Amino acid sequence: MKIAVFSDIHANATALIAVLNEVDRLGIVKIIACGDLVGYYYRAKEVLDLLKDRDFVSCRGNHEDLFYTWCVGSGQEKEALKKKYGSCFQVAENELSCGQQSMLFSLKHPIFLEFDNRKFCISHGTPWNINQYAYFDQIEKIEASFLKHVPDVEMVFLGHTHYQGIKKIKNIVVVNPGSLGQPRSGTRYNNEGFKTARAQWAIVETNDLNVSFMTTLYNADSLFEEIDRYEQDPLYLRKVLYRTD
Repeated sequence: MKIAVFSDIHANATALIAVLNEVDRLGIVKIIACGDLVGYYYRAKEVLDLLKDRDFVSCRGNHEDLFYTWCVGSGQEKEALKKKYGSCFQVAENELSCGQQSMLFSLKHPIFLEFDNRKFCISHGTPWNINQYAYFDQIEKIEASFLKHVPDVEMVFLGHTHYQGIKKIKNIVVVNPGSLGQPRSGTRYNNEGFKTARAQWAIVETNDLNVSFMTTLYNADSLFEEIDRYEQDPLYLRKVLYRTD
C-alpha cells in the first residue's frame, strides 16, 4: 500500500490543494501527517475542510499547542505569539468552528499505526519531545533515544525541521517528509512571472518501506497576497519561503 506522508502544512491551503491533486493523480488514498496543520499562514479552516473526508490521520504538532495557548492565554501571551508568528492564530480562532478547534487540541503525540503488519510511529519533533528538532546531520547524537523510546517500530515519521531526510538507526528508519506548507527548499520565479513555490512531502510503500521524496510546484501569488494583507511587517513570512538553508 502507498501512503502519502505530510508534515508542517501550516494553514497553507494553496500548497495542500496542489499536493492533493498529485496524490489523487497517483491513486493514493491513505494520508498521514506529522502535525502543524496550523500556524504561520491563514487558511486553517480550508486545510481542515480539504482533509476531513479523506482517509487522513495526524499527530499533534507544536503549532497546535501554540494555537491552544493563543485561545486560552492572556493578552500578554497573545501579544507575544502575534509578535513572533504574525496573525495566523487570530485568523484561525476567528474562522475555525468549536468542533474544529477541539479536534486540533485533541490530537495525540506521538501516535502509533500498523500497516501490512509493519509498525509505524508518527511524531512531530521526536517521539519523546514534540519540540525537539531532529536534524539529520546531527541525528547520531540522539540515536540511543530512538532505540530506547520506540524500539519496536520499523519506521518513524517526524517533521518540525522543514527539511526532507532519511536515516536508518539499526532496525528503525527515521523519515522527515519535509514541510508541505513552508519547506526550506526555496521559492523561484518562472517564465510567466508568477511565484512558484515548492511543497514537499513523501510516499511510503508499506510492503517494503521504500520512501520516495516528492516536491510539488504551485503558483504562490495568492499566498504572498495573503501575507501582505494580514501582516504589518510581512518580511519574515515572505523571506522564509525563499530560504534554502
